[in-house]
This record gives sequence, structure tokens and C-alpha cells, in this order.
Amino acid sequence: MVENMKEDSIKKLIVSVESSDGQKSCVTFVREKDSKELIRALEGLKEILESVQGDKKKLEKELDETKDNKKELEINLRRLQEENQALKVGNEALEQKNNKTSQTLENLKRELDETKDNKKELEINLRRLQEENLALKVGNEALEQKNNKTSQTLENLKNEVNIELYEFYKSLSSQFRSNFTYIKDDNLIHFNATSTNRTILKSLYGFIENEKCEDSSIIELFNKLFPLHEELYGFKRLEVKEGDNFNNKEHTNIKDSKGQGSIKKVCLVGFKDGNDTSRSLVEL
Repeated sequence: MVENMKEDSIKKLIVSVESSDGQKSCVTFVREKDSKELIRALEGLKEILESVQGDKKKLEKELDETKDNKKELEINLRRLQEENQALKVGNEALEQKNNKTSQTLENLKRELDETKDNKKELEINLRRLQEENLALKVGNEALEQKNNKTSQTLENLKNEVNIELYEFYKSLSSQFRSNFTYIKDDNLIHFNATSTNRTILKSLYGFIENEKCEDSSIIELFNKLFPLHEELYGFKRLEVKEGDNFNNKEHTNIKDSKGQGSIKKVCLVGFKDGNDTSRSLVEL
């Protein structure tokens, strides 16, 4: 603030300056002719000071805002640093996982290549085995046909020479074979020659009848020999079954000379050689 006081030709000026430490005043004396110019200069200075004070307040406000922004920026910086660290750790984990995945992928590719190679080799081996199997199958079918033919030939030969019948006869008791002298069993040729004699069944029938059908193996021998005589001489078996009524013309009761009633057991089915009939041996 400026105060004007007139004392002779000297003008007293009181100047008040407001500073940051508070308002201060000073007194100075100047000539009146210089006072107006000085006053104008001081007023200009006042305006400058006021402008500076305004700028100062503005700058102080901006400084406060800058400090607040700085704090916020520091907070954001720390947050970003933490996020960056987390991202860095995550990135390292992802990189490790990616490396592991890449290695796994490489292994899978290698295994796939090996599998493809193995597949080709397996396909080649499969085709080779299929061809071998087909050849073996064809060969097996040929061998099977040959074996069937051989088996049939052998079976025919056995039937022709009566090997099984000869072996069966040899298995009978030595006592029977000694007593029944009509069949010679010293070799197969003699056996075939004597066992196919037309009268052999008649003789064997008489042996069974005398023994009262006690030996079932002798009856079995008779039944095995009959098809040969049926084929060679046209022998015919009689028809008889359990429950039939006894008939003296076709049946013989092996337990008693007399007979009447129904047949309980058929021991040996009789046969006919032309008009000659050998009656069935039965039990009543």
C-alpha cells in the first residue's frame, strides 16, 4: 500500500509488500516530481507481484495435484510391477510348459513315424502270412483229401481182409478157440478162408445153443460174421422181439424144451439159408 504525504517538496512514501513470510512495510522519501513515476512503477510491480502470487498459488495447486498423481502413479507402478512379476513367473511357467509340450509333440511325431514304419512292416508281414496261410490251407485241403482217400482205402482193405474181425476172434478165450476147430486163426489168410465157409454159422449156432447163450462174446462173434454170409450166400435174419408170442417153428426156448407164452428175452436172432431155418434162441 502506498500513502502520499506532502511535506515541502519532499513526498513520503510508505510501501507495504506482502511476502510468503507475512506483510512487511518500509518508508522512503522521494522528490515529488519523482513520486508519480515511482508510484506507477510500484503499482506495476504490485500487479506483477499479484500475478506472481497467482502463479505461485496455481503452481502450488499443480504441485499438490502432481504429488497426488505421483502417489497414484507410485501405487500403480507398484501394482504394475507386481503384475509384471506375476506375469513373468507365469510366462516362465508357460515357457516351461511349452517346452515340455514341444518335447512331447516331438516324441509323438517320432513315435508316429515309428508307428507308420511298423505299420508298413506289419502290413508286409501280414500279406506274407496271409499268402503263406492260403498256401498252407490249400496244401492242407489237398492233404486232407489225400488222407481221407487213404483212410477210406485202408478201411476198404480192412473190410476186405477182415482185420478187425480177425483181431476180435483172437481176443476170444483160448478155450473156445481150441474147442471150435472150424475156424483157423493161425494167420489172417486161414481165418478168412475158414470163417467165410457156408456152414460156419450153422456150426457156431449149434455151439451157442448147446451153451445156452451163456457167453455173450460168442453171440457177438456170430453177429459180426453174419453180414459176410449175408453178402456171400444171401442168408436172411428172422424177425423177433421181446413180447412176441412163442412159436415153435421160429423160436427155441433155451431154458426148457417146452414153450408157451410171450418172449421175455431174445438171446440170438435166427436166420434162414434158403429153406433151412435156424430158429431164434429165446427165453420165456
